[in-house]
Amino acid sequence: MLASDRAALSNDPIFSNLVPAARADLYAALRIQNYASGEAVFRLGDPPNAFCCVLSGELEVSTVTPSGAKHIAVHIFPVRWVGELSFLDGLPRTHDVTARRASRLAQISASDIRRLMRRHDEIYKGLVANLCANTRLIYRFFDDFQKRSAETLVALSLMEILSQRGGSRDIELSQQALADRIGASRQTINAVLSRWEDRGLVHRSYRKVTVLDPDALGDIAAG
Repeated sequence: MLASDRAALSNDPIFSNLVPAARADLYAALRIQNYASGEAVFRLGDPPNAFCCVLSGELEVSTVTPSGAKHIAVHIFPVRWVGELSFLDGLPRTHDVTARRASRLAQISASDIRRLMRRHDEIYKGLVANLCANTRLIYRFFDDFQKRSAETLVALSLMEILSQRGGSRDIELSQQALADRIGASRQTINAVLSRWEDRGLVHRSYRKVTVLDPDALGDIAAG
């Protein structure tokens, strides 16, 4: 494990509250895995044999609608854990999780985390806190989707991504991926971004949106 891996993990919601002995045990159980862009981390229906933390890169959590259309539930950026739901309830994976770009993950097997939870209560508490944070995020997305306009949803989605990018204003995301994220058409996304570009709020390029005025975008997201 690289020093940069340890630095990233020290800021995540599970590791940040661990006593030194628990942190050392968890470090020892982690395995680092690199994924190429487009490579599956796990698939819908897979058994819950491990879960992982994004150290670098980006993951896409998605499913397929009854009509066959792909629906993106959320994007996972550093430093966030994914896969803890199936681990905690023992049921199969609920979504596909794929690397959107080259990604580096810290993974721990289900057997190892169970062993460590018996030894360190705070690891279990950290898992539950992480699951609660993700659940709140999902509820907020549902609430936003039901109550707000497409323009507000696009702004919320971009601001959510920016909040996880460590100050970068460049968002590597195609218009179709952004449309899938909020349940809109690509034409709707194109129209919204075109209006914002005319106002100097964003700049569009191939598979990327650069936010030029995050304050104005935040105002739109606030409704």
